[in-house]
Amino acid sequence: MGFVKTPEEVAHIQKTLSEPRFLSAELLTIQYLTRPEIIAHVLPPGLEPTDRPLAKVMMGQWGRSNVCHAFSGACFYVEARHGDHVGDYCLAMQMSSDAALIFGREVFGEPKKLAETTLTRSGNLIKGAVTRYGSPIISAEAIMETREGASESGFVNFHYKFMPRSDGQGLEFNPVLVMATFDAKISHLETGKGTLSLANTALDPLGEIEIVKVLDATYVEADTYARCETLTEVDADAFLPYAYGKFDDYDVMNNEAEQPGGQLNFG
Repeated sequence: MGFVKTPEEVAHIQKTLSEPRFLSAELLTIQYLTRPEIIAHVLPPGLEPTDRPLAKVMMGQWGRSNVCHAFSGACFYVEARHGDHVGDYCLAMQMSSDAALIFGREVFGEPKKLAETTLTRSGNLIKGAVTRYGSPIISAEAIMETREGASESGFVNFHYKFMPRSDGQGLEFNPVLVMATFDAKISHLETGKGTLSLANTALDPLGEIEIVKVLDATYVEADTYARCETLTEVDADAFLPYAYGKFDDYDVMNNEAEQPGGQLNFG
């Protein structure tokens, strides 16, 4: 394929983008309760809190995909509602590859950043960790207690697609709220108890979503099949504070007054 695609290539690409598949996943998820006012604060226009202040972290690896090869990563969510749709609003995602980052950000509007994610197991103990710029931002441990049989399930993610103006002053257009729906074929499921630690740095303020009570931990091996649709448009000015919250802090990235190169310090 060259820089300019043929009509046949365009049709093939569009079919692939409309039917993304993320297969051979091995994922640890830890759910916890935070405070209702925290979730209300971080939800942009277009989303409302549900009746429970639920947050979750999912981390692991995906061994196969039809759009971005193999990758590892983590996802950080809070539960939200849009009309009759209930799902998880994504505050942050960390990915191991540019292919996974680009696909999710450009197509689904996922707020992705590059990071290193590991998931290891010793007996019933599973450990997960996410590191950015050499510093841990997510650490999790779980003891698996119960094993379930194969099953099918599904889940919903909410994201916003937007673009900064070329002159840096606001957004180019009104953002759109999108809903990604996933069908999961689960071949292996375990449940148990877990612990979770979240960093609260200038680049990754995950700790703002306070951990009040950890609820449970699950480990799955699954194939997931996704589709995405636009739900509504939101006002660009109203969304702007939430848009900037998805970028790394430019003041932290500013090293004009330092020697060239050097180590990034964002604690």
